[in-house]
Formats: sequence, structure tokens, C-alpha cells
Amino acid sequence: ERPDRHQRPGRRSPRRRGR
Repeated sequence: ERPDRHQRPGRRSPRRRGR
């Protein structure tokens, strides 16, 4: 019952990774 999108926060904004 959990959204997969919230399981890995960061794939939506790869800009924060620094690349």
C-alpha cells in the first residue's frame, strides 16, 4: 500500500545530485 515514487526520492530531481 505504498507508492513506489516515494520509495526513492531523488529520481524525480536528478539536478540535486549535482550532475
